[in-house]
Amino acid sequence: MTDSAGGVGGSSGGSGAGNGSGGDSSGISESGLGSGASGGATSVDSGISADSLTTGDQLANSPTTADNLSNTPTAADVISNSPTTAEQLSSAQTTAEQLADNPAQTKGPNGLAANAVAGLQGGTALAAREGIGAQNARAGYNAQVSQLDPTDIAGRTAAKAMSRAETPPATLAAIEANRPGLGPRSGSTASANKTNIGMNQLAGRLGAVGKASAVVGVALGTARIATADNKPEEAARVAGGVIGGIATGALVGAKLGALGANPFTIGAGAILGGVVGGIAGEKAVDTAIGWAKSWF
Repeated sequence: MTDSAGGVGGSSGGSGAGNGSGGDSSGISESGLGSGASGGATSVDSGISADSLTTGDQLANSPTTADNLSNTPTAADVISNSPTTAEQLSSAQTTAEQLADNPAQTKGPNGLAANAVAGLQGGTALAAREGIGAQNARAGYNAQVSQLDPTDIAGRTAAKAMSRAETPPATLAAIEANRPGLGPRSGSTASANKTNIGMNQLAGRLGAVGKASAVVGVALGTARIATADNKPEEAARVAGGVIGGIATGALVGAKLGALGANPFTIGAGAILGGVVGGIAGEKAVDTAIGWAKSWF
């Protein structure tokens, strides 16, 4: 009896264990669902963490103001990288180098050397015209006076008037500045058929200067034309410088004489006018040539 009861008790115990095991199985099922849900949540959290930066991460990766300032060149950096004045000057072309690289500046119609040549052409033309003209006028005067009666004052005055009419303008202005009248000087007792030796010598010197200037001017013009690529155009320029020098120099000399300048000032002004006129004359020809080429 005792043993039988014990067996029943053991059997009940086994049944209880069986129920407990069923309860555990149900619990495991719920735990599995919970773990699945938890795993899904973990996957979502992992995706957010991997692909998206938090505000803190973005701020941590952004350059700070100090970083920006450290990467910005300072005024000292800019100055240190800029060439100094000495470096700029050393790399700049000198005037000689510029002229060497641009030969047209020295040989062209507007170059410094070309203007100097044009001025020389005009100045020599004026000197030749005034000097030779003055000598010829004086020679004609001497020849006419030598045929007069020693007392023919009127004849001498007429001869002097004719001589001055043949004298070039600048020289005439200088003569009239020194001797405005045509008659004899007050108190003069010279014979009407005798001329002033000093003026004759001066006329001779002017003639010598004029002839020398003519030689220089002709040689210069001939050389320019011979070496020019376009000889007709260069001949026109030479002619323009000659005409401009003679006309301008004569005009300046006459104006200075009219203003009462002394003979030396008149002479210097006339020569300067000849130089300026030579340059202006050649430039006028260049302008005319350019205009003609644009139309034909």
